[in-house]
Amino acid sequence: MISATTFATRYTSLWQSLTPNSEQFVRRLNLNLERFRNPLDGGSAPSRRGFLNEIAFQMARRKHEYRDLVIDQPTIMETAEVVKQAFLRRGNAVIDKFDDPSALEYDEILRLTNSIANFCNQHAIREFPVKFGPHFLGCGIVDSSEGDVLMGECLYEFKAGDRSFRTSDLRQLLTYCALNFASHQFKITSIGAVNPRHGTFFALDIETVAFEMSNKSPIELLSEIVYFVSGGTPSR
Repeated sequence: MISATTFATRYTSLWQSLTPNSEQFVRRLNLNLERFRNPLDGGSAPSRRGFLNEIAFQMARRKHEYRDLVIDQPTIMETAEVVKQAFLRRGNAVIDKFDDPSALEYDEILRLTNSIANFCNQHAIREFPVKFGPHFLGCGIVDSSEGDVLMGECLYEFKAGDRSFRTSDLRQLLTYCALNFASHQFKITSIGAVNPRHGTFFALDIETVAFEMSNKSPIELLSEIVYFVSGGTPSR
């Protein structure tokens, strides 16, 4: 079985067939992002940012789950070790990417953690809890997966690189939605992506995304994704 991320990034022929308008849509999307805070100053090496971003996300998750958690150096070090081991289990074997955070990187982690937490606080729906790590059951060749944050009926992914949002980000969100469509675990009516480093995000209803990317309804598009992952090996 493969991960949702692998399915979203590697099966390009299938996705081009399913969502022929995705590149044009994402270009327009990046020209109309919403802003929730000013950009954060960089400083860390690009090769380290994936590691630091994940530490910050997990710190925000822990802070949400344990309100009295003190975010200090020992807590960051503990979280960094957990993230490091998770990366290594996924096959990221370049050990020097996972050296302990420096003093400057601690500050960057703290600012990213606060940025993620602030976004969640600003966009939480009062009658719905913020759910970090919604778990989606696997389907066919796609293994069970964990999304980033479900707020109300909107599923968000957090992408903290120095880049615009990519087509693969939308494909990843659609893959989670397809798994959910097959399992009926959550009510998800919209999807979004957040860059806590840039302070930008988007959130759109699935109907709009499906139509813009594929000229299909959400039911049609998600059904086709489920069919391909459960009915055989998709074309790459």
